[in-house]
Amino acid sequence: MKIFSNIHLKLLALISAIVLWFVVITVENTIYIFPQELEIDVRNLGSNLSLANELPEVKLFLQVSKEELKSLTPDDFNVYIDLGNAQAGEKSA
Repeated sequence: MKIFSNIHLKLLALISAIVLWFVVITVENTIYIFPQELEIDVRNLGSNLSLANELPEVKLFLQVSKEELKSLTPDDFNVYIDLGNAQAGEKSA
């Protein structure tokens, strides 16, 4: 049957396609952790409110290429929490 002619080439093509697909998926969807933890900036905290605890630093998980990751600095990010609508009470996030 013609389906089984050149079976070695067809299997090689199939295996090559699968390997290439895995390589592309791995490279495109790699998630990196930014090497420095960043401080959270508090915005719009009412004058009658205060934070009970110090905010922790955060880690960023980025989906970028290795080259892009190397060029990023903490100044490239703005990490903040907007408390403009916050009311008195105990809240956690």
